[in-house]
Amino acid sequence: LVIVKRGKRGGERLAIIVVSTAHPELPYNSRPWTPLVMKRIESYASRCGADVLVFKEIDSGGCDESNFRLCGMLMKLKALKFGFKEYDRVLVLDDTALVRGDAANLFQVVPEDVVGGTFES
Repeated sequence: LVIVKRGKRGGERLAIIVVSTAHPELPYNSRPWTPLVMKRIESYASRCGADVLVFKEIDSGGCDESNFRLCGMLMKLKALKFGFKEYDRVLVLDDTALVRGDAANLFQVVPEDVVGGTFES
């Protein structure tokens, strides 16, 4: 886990957890698009008042090309579990998610008592 940036402190503790599913032996920022993606996520987090964390599991736990998608989903669930121990509200993003500059604050859009989600294609 890498803490990239701390958000503003106020009431709720908010976190955006970026899950990196790159090869376990590579650093999370080894992919060519990562600097752009992280810059956009950090800007979004600043607007939302959230911390930015990068979750990269070192132990691949038997992940290989045959089950890589399933392992990625498991990593996101582990990131959520960690996030809810430390924060009041959590947004999990893949390290390939490019956040638009005008993206709505999902911490305000999604009610506190529900889980928001989307299907990946």
